[in-house]
Amino acid sequence: MSYEELSYGRRVARKEHVCQSCGRRIRVGHLYSLRVYKYEGDFNAEKLHMRCDAELQLFSSEGYGDDGFNFSEVHEFIEEVLREYGHVSRERREA
Repeated sequence: MSYEELSYGRRVARKEHVCQSCGRRIRVGHLYSLRVYKYEGDFNAEKLHMRCDAELQLFSSEGYGDDGFNFSEVHEFIEEVLREYGHVSRERREA
């Protein structure tokens, strides 16, 4: 599988976007990351909350996702890391 990152940067939202990791809104005035890449010949642009981007970078730095991934795998990995360090996710605290 071929992956080529073409650009990566941080932007301030001038309009509302949707985070491609968690599906929540990126609000006007909030910082977000924009990654443009080519995957298997197709061009893609990915907008993420800064927190979601940090989670993705941690996931990648641990050697996961080299052969492709979906965001649910990233979320499961982060949940596992939080459990390892004795933290509980927000959803579980509110339940």
